[in-house]
Amino acid sequence: MLSWLTADSPVLKARHHDIERTRHAVALAKKEYYPDFTFGVDYTDVDSANRSRTQGFSNPAALRSASRFAGGMGDLIDAYALGKNFSSGSRPSDSGQDVWMVSLSVNVPIWREKYAAGEREARARYIAAVSALVQDENTLTSVLQRTLFEYRDSERKISLYRDVLIPKAKESIGSTETAFRAGSSSFLDLVDAERSLLEFELSFERALANHAQRLAEIEMVVGRTIPRGTNATIDPKQSDEGANKP
Repeated sequence: MLSWLTADSPVLKARHHDIERTRHAVALAKKEYYPDFTFGVDYTDVDSANRSRTQGFSNPAALRSASRFAGGMGDLIDAYALGKNFSSGSRPSDSGQDVWMVSLSVNVPIWREKYAAGEREARARYIAAVSALVQDENTLTSVLQRTLFEYRDSERKISLYRDVLIPKAKESIGSTETAFRAGSSSFLDLVDAERSLLEFELSFERALANHAQRLAEIEMVVGRTIPRGTNATIDPKQSDEGANKP
């Protein structure tokens, strides 16, 4: 039973998971002392950008502006060369090229006291989880031992009522009824004998119920179904008819 309790108890399994979780938390707290590196890649899809068709030599205002600029400078600047930049449908040389961007950041751990406090807290939680496991093991072991005692006590009572008290009460009823027919016993004596038999039968049924309840409690504590044997299963047909009323 104790080995089943240690291996299959749902409560102890949960405690073991808590211990494993806090142990990983301690390992994670130790890594706070190391710098963090973050790498990033960004991508932007850029469409081609075309100028409107109202620009260039088809736009008289653009042509006049280029001519005035050429004449004002006093240089031999070809207005046509200037006007080419305003031709319809022209675009920059890098128009439509997608944009890629790579980033790198470093987090330097300079708050040493903060990280040390976090590590101490994680270790304290780990120790608390281990202590809780030990406490639950002691508590469940005590509950299991008490329940096993009550289970065996109910078996003893079942055997006592079924094999000793109820048969003797029936014998007493038979002898009292014989004496009552012979006139050597009163009717009250016969009633007392019947009442004693009914009390023994009621106690027997209570013992059966307690036996089943204790067995269910044991299964709940150990987390496993207990194999039923001849001692664990009471067949009412094995006892007398009067001792097995539903």
